[in-house]
Amino acid sequence: LKVQVEDHIEVLHEGDCIYYDSTKPHGMVAVGKDCEFIAVVVHGTAEEFKLPHEVHEKYESDNDKDYDYSKCVFHKFVKVKEDEHGALQEIKFTPTRNFNFAFDVVDAVADKNPNKRAMLWLSKDKEERDFSFGDMKRLSNKAANYFKAKGIKKGDRVMLVLQRHYQFWIAILALHKLGAIVIPATHLLVKHDFEYRFQAAGVKAIVATSENDVPHQVDMAQETSPTLQIKMVVGENRPYIAALVVVNHERWTALCRDMQLDPNDPATMGCRDVRSAILKRVRTATKDFPRYGQPRNVTIVPEAWTVENGLLTTTMKLRRRQIAEHFATEIENLYKGHGA
Repeated sequence: LKVQVEDHIEVLHEGDCIYYDSTKPHGMVAVGKDCEFIAVVVHGTAEEFKLPHEVHEKYESDNDKDYDYSKCVFHKFVKVKEDEHGALQEIKFTPTRNFNFAFDVVDAVADKNPNKRAMLWLSKDKEERDFSFGDMKRLSNKAANYFKAKGIKKGDRVMLVLQRHYQFWIAILALHKLGAIVIPATHLLVKHDFEYRFQAAGVKAIVATSENDVPHQVDMAQETSPTLQIKMVVGENRPYIAALVVVNHERWTALCRDMQLDPNDPATMGCRDVRSAILKRVRTATKDFPRYGQPRNVTIVPEAWTVENGLLTTTMKLRRRQIAEHFATEIENLYKGHGA
């Protein structure tokens, strides 16, 4: 086994072992012929293992050190031999002919211990979602029924472009249950990348993030991809795209002058005619976007988004969570009367 950790390369032979920090860039490949590599993952020191304090407490409470692992569902599919000290001597994998990870592992754990944690997900904005095995079983069943209703069946190739969204795990379990073939892919793909993958793999359906212009790139690639029949987008459960518009002082003053309105009057920003004029400009700027990607409503905010007020990062990127919290009322008003 050829192992590289950062710039260091080591070749391991039968019986050899290597200890390394898995937070460093690393990789391994069999050389000459196939080999079996068994990994043991351990926590580092207190300084190295940095979990948020409250998450660490949950981890300890959910992982009882005295738990009887002989009752675990994996014993149906993995046979191990240990010496008198508990050291691993031999391991064999014995999956059944119709082994299905979603049914035989995830759902099996859910049936035995539905409240046991399956995944603690943390977004890039530090939003936390806690999923039990019962949750994963229930949600993947709902997703499987939805996919089936859309026409996805056993053997169909389905591409998932979901970044690190928690929906990825629900979708992949659901597709396992249907017997579909899952093709995970990065959100950095553009038109020609999707074209090649759709055509080479005969992709029938795609479940994609609504971010990073992915839906638009998929739409363009579909024109030369006859096998692609089904497209689904994971968003924020909103009926359409809307926009928060931060005004440019000079352009705002000129617009108000043309409309014979007072640019300094707060009521001007809520004027229907003003919002319609702003929306028209936004729609012109996004005319090359697919129709579903064009904003259908806008609200005007006078406050600039800066690093100092916490709405931008130091690299001038949007702080989505902070913006959503700061303008929560304005955002809800954008969809009032349409449902979410």
